[in-house]
Amino acid sequence: MGEAPTKHAGGGSAQTPPKKGNKMQNYTYSVFDIDRVGMPEDEFLNKMAHEGWDLFLINNEPQNEYPGTIVKFYFRKKKLSFLEQFFDF
Repeated sequence: MGEAPTKHAGGGSAQTPPKKGNKMQNYTYSVFDIDRVGMPEDEFLNKMAHEGWDLFLINNEPQNEYPGTIVKFYFRKKKLSFLEQFFDF
């Protein structure tokens, strides 16, 4: 049982391309509330970059009590393969 055919603008049909692997599984993720880190933002960002983390999202979460807002930094780091852990490519 294959994938369901899809119709193209030209009227023909073709098989749906196979789904590629989940890209999220290629990374390790970490989230930090900047108010609870205990160091200035620029120092924290430099420290995370030095450790190989990429900042990919900054999210402001409004709270019920005004004017409270939680600022969270979302980082990701590529998971290393078995060989990459032992050899510097």
